[in-house]
Amino acid sequence: MITKYISAATVLIFGLSYSYAEVDNSSVFPNLKPVANSSEYKPHVGINLGMSDTEGDSDVRPIGGINVGFQPYVPFGIVGEYFIDSFENSDDDAVNRHSLMVSMNYNFGGTTPILSHSYVGVGVGPTVEDGTVYFATAPQIGFDLPLIEREDTSLTMGMQAKVLLTTGTSEEALLATGSVKYWY
Repeated sequence: MITKYISAATVLIFGLSYSYAEVDNSSVFPNLKPVANSSEYKPHVGINLGMSDTEGDSDVRPIGGINVGFQPYVPFGIVGEYFIDSFENSDDDAVNRHSLMVSMNYNFGGTTPILSHSYVGVGVGPTVEDGTVYFATAPQIGFDLPLIEREDTSLTMGMQAKVLLTTGTSEEALLATGSVKYWY
């Protein structure tokens, strides 16, 4: 069920980006190109805080994490992320989940507000639930809006939603986080 919401949001963003591109003659789909100078790498570090809603668990629980990333080829980004959340398993025991994911994102561009700072992607990696390692994948969507922009650095605030799918004991989980990122 959660996957349907993420799919609908992705289709909505693509649809809106196409219609806005028609109106103002600027595309939210940047041209593919190699990184030409060091500023196009867009390295960043960030902190994510939010909520995790695991299917089958009646409680929404806090989630926290850190991330680092860069753009090796315009408009694609690679992000490494560690986060921790918890849920109740079928025996009503609290389970802490530690996840280490590598994500590949497509960064939108153009001049349309919010869409020009948005991305979609997918992450993969191990997740550890009470000492047992499982494989996880997470389709995601998000944005990072500039708060402070300087010539060589910036600070952004954004949001991200992802669906965490694991081979572990948990059902799928919807993770919604706010983030603060420092770009250098």
